Order: sequence, then C-alpha cells, then structure tokens
Amino acid sequence: MYQFPIILTLNTSEKVEGIAKNTKRNELREECMELFVNGKNILIVLDTIVKLKVSVENSHFSEVIFHKE
Repeated sequence: MYQFPIILTLNTSEKVEGIAKNTKRNELREECMELFVNGKNILIVLDTIVKLKVSVENSHFSEVIFHKE
C-alpha cells in the first residue's frame, strides 16, 4: 500500500475514509484492507468493497471499481 488517503464505498453504500496501511486477515481469516481512521487502525473485509477512490492526485491510479462475478 502506498499509504494514500482513500475513500472506500462498501456494498452497504457506506463510505469509509482513511489512510490505506496494509492488507491483513481478520479473526475469521477473511482478507481485509487495514485503514487508519480517526486515530486507530480498522479492518475492512475486501469482499465488501465496491469502489476504492484515492483522495489525492497520484501517478498510480485514482479509482478502482470492483465487480462481483
């Protein structure tokens, strides 16, 4: 992760803003994205993410939309 500030849109339409830190597995062994939000690290299950948007301009990417198959 490049530690970019990101906005995640979840499959519940909830938006979560934070700094992308890493990927990890939670206690249920689900793959997650670790975000730094409001002074603490939280885990978001990857399968719940619909869209990832980077909040700053960068040369790598600006937005990724995930499709379920």
